[in-house]
Amino acid sequence: MAKVAGGLALVLAAFVVALPSILSTKAGLRSALAVANRFVPGTVAVKQASLGWRKPVNIEHVEWGDLSEAGGSAVVEVPSIRSSASLWEIARGREYEVVVSSPRVDGSLTEEGELRLQQVAQGKAAPLARADTPGGVKAKVGSEDVRFAAEGKFLSGHLYVSGGIIHGLPCAAKEVVGNDLHLTAIVGAKQLKADGPDYDIEAGWVDNTPKPPRSRNIGKPLEPTVIKVASQHINAQLSGWRTADGIILREPITASFAYTPALAKYGFAKVAPLLADVAAVEEGGLVSVSATPDKMELPAERVAVRVEPLRLKVGRGPLLGKAIEFLASQGSGGVRARGSLLQAQTSAICVDLLGSGALQTQRLDVLVGGASRGLHLATWGEVDVKSDQISMWLGFPAASLSRLGLKGLPREAMLPIAVEGSLHKPRVKWLDGYRKVAALATAYKPEAAAREGSAESQPAAAPSLRRSVFQEALRSMAASEGASAEDVEVPAPVDKVLPWEIVQEDGSIVSTVSEEAEGDGILGPVFGTFGNLIRKAASALGKKLHII
Repeated sequence: MAKVAGGLALVLAAFVVALPSILSTKAGLRSALAVANRFVPGTVAVKQASLGWRKPVNIEHVEWGDLSEAGGSAVVEVPSIRSSASLWEIARGREYEVVVSSPRVDGSLTEEGELRLQQVAQGKAAPLARADTPGGVKAKVGSEDVRFAAEGKFLSGHLYVSGGIIHGLPCAAKEVVGNDLHLTAIVGAKQLKADGPDYDIEAGWVDNTPKPPRSRNIGKPLEPTVIKVASQHINAQLSGWRTADGIILREPITASFAYTPALAKYGFAKVAPLLADVAAVEEGGLVSVSATPDKMELPAERVAVRVEPLRLKVGRGPLLGKAIEFLASQGSGGVRARGSLLQAQTSAICVDLLGSGALQTQRLDVLVGGASRGLHLATWGEVDVKSDQISMWLGFPAASLSRLGLKGLPREAMLPIAVEGSLHKPRVKWLDGYRKVAALATAYKPEAAAREGSAESQPAAAPSLRRSVFQEALRSMAASEGASAEDVEVPAPVDKVLPWEIVQEDGSIVSTVSEEAEGDGILGPVFGTFGNLIRKAASALGKKLHII
């Protein structure tokens, strides 16, 4: 038995010694790849490999993609991978370098609007690229390239990727990213503490943050990991612990984007149709973003994205333009004749990105036309990027309703109007807006009289009374339309205090937007016209709807 065991050990040792030479032959390499391809998505092909225990590693022409599918093609091509160390030196843990030269990565989209690279990684067949992106936006397939390079440190290895090209990118993606994409990844506690400062990476958390528990979806947390992405227009970073199938984050992903027309068109306009025509980002032109995936794990089916408040210059766009036209529809042509761009401030923009391709935009507040006499609008709802369809609400908050004579409303008061259709041609149910304002104007008149009569005796009762009347009026209006009040529930602002609000000494929050229609504000002429229009419409519509 001992002789048999010794013989098997000798055979195994001989096989291990000969393995690099075997894998360096075409037959051996083909057999090894056949085994490996059973366990990886897509298909890996290698034209030639030169391996040895005592000589540097050299691998030529690596491909990965739908190579086993009829009509399939590679999504990643690497002409050369070279290591400065032999297999023996790598196995002993000595430091070594790996140089990946001139890789080409397919950045095109499939007919479903997904990256071909992503579909292959998920084990799906990836059909050839499409000629347009979701929402009908044309993109020149194959004509847009982005240069990239990468550097990574993993245990004892130092990886360099040079001369890379991402090809086939839609024009929009190229414009948002810009050129010269560079990726940096450091994996391992020792590597982060030793090399992090050289890459402006903070590593103090490695010793001070306990590992999270095992994830049911992506496995056990392994080495601490930091990944940085930088390009002409983007800087981003994520940190956490890599797992076998992803990464568990220790904090939200952070990023900053330089303003570009493409970012406005394919970013702001997609998540917030009110901002469909952003012309500039003021105060440095940078957009600060954070992203928080479900359970702090990647990949994830839902990612919550937050864009910090912005100061913008905006055009009217399809939705904002219609809101202004609605207000100015009775002869206030001077608004249209004014400058083509308006100043705007936003609250934080919070959007949930769903795996289905839908975007759920939380309440977004926008102040258009200046802090003192601007138009305060709000919007929230869902956008289906693949179909370009929207199901949203356009809201007129208390500061705007006050211009109609509905003064003294509670801060949370909001007149919601449904918005449907497409991102490019939104349909706003303005008639419903007139009807709701008619109900509010009717309900407000007796309440205002009651408030005036009881102002001295019951000053503290007025706010709750106003809130009650406002909510009851909207509830009655919803009931007359066959809908429940919950169907138009107005969400609270994403932050407690909006950028144009102030907190008083007693803790109350008040807006700095004037409640008066008079003045030389850019939207000043609109409100007087809207008020007159509503007062005329309120009586006629109210009687017709049996509200008055």
